[in-house]
Amino acid sequence: MRFLGKQRRALPAIVVPVLLIGLLLTGCQGTAGPQGEPGLPGEPGLPGEPGLPGEPGLPGLRGPQGEPAPQASAAIVVSPVASEPSKSAMVSYYGSGFAPGEKIQLLLHIEGTVVAIAPEGAGGINVANENGAFSFSKVPQFRVGPGVYTLEAVGDKGSRATTPYEILE
Repeated sequence: MRFLGKQRRALPAIVVPVLLIGLLLTGCQGTAGPQGEPGLPGEPGLPGEPGLPGEPGLPGLRGPQGEPAPQASAAIVVSPVASEPSKSAMVSYYGSGFAPGEKIQLLLHIEGTVVAIAPEGAGGINVANENGAFSFSKVPQFRVGPGVYTLEAVGDKGSRATTPYEILE
């Protein structure tokens, strides 16, 4: 029985220190410490692997044909902008924004009638140069009353422009 008595005393002597050590090891959590320094960047991937930076992806599918680009706006200018019908002064006509080689009719709308204006010997047609422009000068051959009339340029490729032209008294 003596042997049993020693074991009874030894058991609490072992259990109590083990419990104390366990409590110390699993104690309460403290506050977080300062953040550490960032790590070094990783090594780049192998070239030629799809999806990695620096490597182009596969081309996409071709989309449908778009609308044609808008054509440049045609314009005409008359100089001087007004003339007297009794004077035989030279009038200059300038046009731009037409298609290269476009055939253009210059039409003066006078009280319900239309008068074509073109360089001598051109058959009533002006032709735009490689830059889409034209110019010529001539003495007007029409005799009309005073007023403001519309000068219209109509191209065979769809270009149109207008400007006012005044006949003085």
